[in-house]
Amino acid sequence: MKPRHATALALVGWYLMVPPSVSRNLALVYTPLSEWKIVDTFDSESACQQMLTKLIEKMPNTAVDTARCVPSDDPHIVPEQTVPKVVG
Repeated sequence: MKPRHATALALVGWYLMVPPSVSRNLALVYTPLSEWKIVDTFDSESACQQMLTKLIEKMPNTAVDTARCVPSDDPHIVPEQTVPKVVG
C-alpha cells in the first residue's frame, strides 16, 4: 500500500448511527441514511462495534438493535449530521 493511501484510510472515522424512531421499539430502518442520527464518533470500526454491542446488551429489544456503524466518508451522510467537536 502506498503511503498516501494509508494516510487516507487513517483519516476515516466511524459514526454510530441510529435510524429515526416512532417509538422505543419501532425504528424506521428503511429511511435513507441521510436521515439517521449520529450518536457518537469513533477512530475505528472495532471501537464502534464494541460500543454498539454494549448498547444492545444494555437495551435489548429496543430501536438500538437497528443502529449501525458507518464510515465517516460514506457519501450518504450529509454535513448537517456530523457531530460537533467539543472544545475544552
